[in-house]
Amino acid sequence: MVSVYVLSGPARIGDGWSGTSRGLNVRLLRAAGRYVAVVGGSAADVAAAARAFASTVATARPGGLPRVDRFRPNC
Repeated sequence: MVSVYVLSGPARIGDGWSGTSRGLNVRLLRAAGRYVAVVGGSAADVAAAARAFASTVATARPGGLPRVDRFRPNC
């Protein structure tokens, strides 16, 4: 399990830093134009979450989101 914090500005230490603080594993990274801190007890969990941020890309479609019909239960 990890916690993710979005920083209000650039990290003083710098993007890409990783280490430990107060017994927790910490990795700082830049994602979608923001600085993010991924914190967790397991170094493997923190690394996996950091990789997910690095490889996830969102795109917008022309014309907005697709239409979603209302849910109709089978009664």
